[in-house]
This record gives sequence, structure tokens and C-alpha cells, in this order.
Amino acid sequence: MTAPSSSSSSSLSSRYKPYPHYKDSGVEWLGEIPDRWEVKRLKFLAPVQREKLQEKPDDLPYIGLEQVESATGCLANNVAPDEVDSSVSQFKPGDVLFGKLRPYLAKAFEPDFEGVCTSELVVLHPKGEMQSRYLLYQLLVRGHVEWLNSATYGTKMPRLSPNQINDTRLATPALDEQRAIAEFLHRETAKIDTLIAKKTRLIELLEEKRAALITHAVTRGLNPDAPLRDSGVEWLGKIPAHWEIRRLRYAIKGSLVNGLFKTQQYFGAGYPLINVYDAYRGDFVVDEKSLERVEASTAELKTYAVKSGDIFFVRSSLKQEGVGRSVCCLNPTESLVFECHLVRGRPDQRQIEPEFLINFLNSAFAIQSLISRANTVTMATLGQTKLLDLPVLLPPIDEQGEVVGHVHAATTKLNKMELRIRQAIDKLQEYRAALITAAVTGRIDVREQTKAAA
Repeated sequence: MTAPSSSSSSSLSSRYKPYPHYKDSGVEWLGEIPDRWEVKRLKFLAPVQREKLQEKPDDLPYIGLEQVESATGCLANNVAPDEVDSSVSQFKPGDVLFGKLRPYLAKAFEPDFEGVCTSELVVLHPKGEMQSRYLLYQLLVRGHVEWLNSATYGTKMPRLSPNQINDTRLATPALDEQRAIAEFLHRETAKIDTLIAKKTRLIELLEEKRAALITHAVTRGLNPDAPLRDSGVEWLGKIPAHWEIRRLRYAIKGSLVNGLFKTQQYFGAGYPLINVYDAYRGDFVVDEKSLERVEASTAELKTYAVKSGDIFFVRSSLKQEGVGRSVCCLNPTESLVFECHLVRGRPDQRQIEPEFLINFLNSAFAIQSLISRANTVTMATLGQTKLLDLPVLLPPIDEQGEVVGHVHAATTKLNKMELRIRQAIDKLQEYRAALITAAVTGRIDVREQTKAAA
């Protein structure tokens, strides 16, 4: 079984006592369990429901795989399924849903309502010897998830068969002890989840502050007393009187260039490739160390070569809000190329600094304007003509540098604050996972805590 971090383990061992006696479970990932517990196969406790419905009943809610959070046992907030499967499984209160695909084996949920779910979620029916919430927590144990991952079959979409799921072995205490453990974990994880939610909200507020700071700096400048004039662009409003405004086509050199298309067989070696997902960075700058590699010919390298200061726009996205986002490449250490869902623009650095332009392009006003220009008939696509027609602000070149320096200093402070909060969230999530593992595998005895809380 994968051990929790040393800090989580020491914290748990100092707060909770172990059981008096242990025995070997005979299951490698499980290790020792309390001597009065048993190891039983899932098929005797909560067998897989094999029946499928060919049509979704109109009167029942539907749960897709993406709606179930990984490792928490919860549904994601405000997430709608991308599509409804042609065949679905029906569930009732007391059942437990479990993801059978890798890497979604840590997805599990105990519904308190009747509904149907995607066929990629397995419906488990707990019998009299298994309490449903205890089963939910058992399915979230990291060692169990890792063992299931190793047992999957298939290459394109590795998965578990119903027989493999039924044959998995679980640590099983008496039913009243299962209830006590489940009640303890429900109470304690709720406290942790509340803390995580508060810290997540702090991150959202920091991101809002960062966006507002950038938008103000690149549209109003740093001098609050500077005279303003109407920009003539509704979404820009008033701008400093001495700033120029031009279409993007007049702020770049040459034409926009769509990226390189390569099939999967060419990936894994060659030149670093700027991919579409590399454009969604909070600092708007390509992270060269994180790029995957692709093979490219000499001719392709010449056409799709990347120079310092180049800017890459997302020209197509499945979601409307994803189109138009952009990222800048600064001082690459080797030859790079970029892929076909991106379009490259090369700023004319005599009149605009790439870092100023990339901050402007990712300001709230510019992003909304780019999204509004996209064609959304099938998927969101942004044509070169509409992209080139985007109005761009041009302060004097020395003032652009001042704006870039100000934005960099201010966002660096915000980024450090966000990093500390994310690290705190990671520790809370680590402790949450370690607590679940320790309780449902018998590493700690939580029965007294449940009695005290009653």
C-alpha cells in the first residue's frame, strides 16, 4: 500500500491510537488489518450491476464521468456532462458509482437520489454486510486505486472488467464498525473540504485581482492623472490621450501563420512543440521545460520556427471561452515549433514590446472581444482576418516597458501568495487522503471519536 507523506502519518499517529492487535490480510496493497476484520471480495458485498438501459429516461437526472470529482467522493459543482451516453446504468439511493477507466479509478460517488449514469461508471449494489458510505471510502484508498490501475487492460482506453471489479478484495469490519468509520470520515472530511473551499475562494479572488490589475495597466497606464480621450472602441472606453490605437495587423511583421500538423507517430522525439494547452498559462509565457517533442523536417522547421517575442493565439477550441487566449515565447534556448490549433504572430518590436502586447491580449477587454469574434457553429474558431482586425493600444515604447515592469512586479507578489495557498490546499488534500486510508484499512481506531461526537 502506498504510504502517506511522513507529515500526514505522524499527524495521524499522534492524534489517533491504533487497534490493539493486527493480522496479515493476505492482500499486498492492504498489508495488516485489525485481527477482528475480514477480507472479502466485492462481489459478496456490493456486486456490479450489469444491466444497461438503451435509452435515458426523461424523468431521471444523468451523471457523466466528468461530473464526479477524483479522490473526493463528491460531485463537481456547476459541471454539466459533455454528452449523454447511448446506453446508461440506473442507480438508486444507497448505490455507489465507481469509474472503471484509467485514469479515473479514483472517481466514486454515493448518490442520495435516483438517476442514471454513463456506462463508464459502474453501479455497485451494497448488500446487508456492506454500508454504502464505508464502501465509498474504501474505493478512495490510494493503495487500492493504484492496485486497480495496475490491473487494467487495453491500450487506447485502459479499463477494468466487471469481473475484475467484483474480485477486488476489501478490508471488512462488522457493520456497526463500518458505520462508525463512515460517520467519522464524513464529519472530518467535511471540515477539511470547508477549509479547502475557503482557500480555493482566496485563489479565485487573487486571480480576479490579477486580471483587474493587468487590464487597468494596459488600458489606462500607470499615471492616474494622465489626460484621457475616447478610444472610439466601445469595449476599450477611454484611454490615455497620448496613446495610439491600431489594428493588430499593423503591429506585427508579415502575416499570421497557422501551426504544424503532425500525427501521433511523430511525437516523443525531435523539437519542442508549443501545443494548444501551453497557451493557458497564468503568466502568459511559454514554459519551455514543459513542452513535448515532435519530429519535423528542415522545411517544416523553417516554416514553423519560433523566435523570441513570437505570440501564439488559440484559433480553435471546443469551448467558446477557450478561443483567443494567447501566450508569448521569450528567449528560447533551442529551436521550437508550434502546432496546428495555434496561429503565430510576430510583433514589430520597433513599435510594441511583446510582453506589453501579450498582457494587453490577455486583458479582460481583449479576451472578450476575441471571443465575440469567433465562429461558434460547431466549435469556436477564430479566423485570421478577425484576429488581425483587433484594436491594439500602443503607448510610447518606453512607457510600455514601465507598464511591463509594473505588471511583472505586482503579479509576482500575487503569484507567490497563490503558490502558498495552493501548497496549503495540497497539504489538506494529502491529509484528507491519508485519513481515509488510515481509517478504512484499520491503521487508526476511530470508534471512540465517533462515540464522543454522538
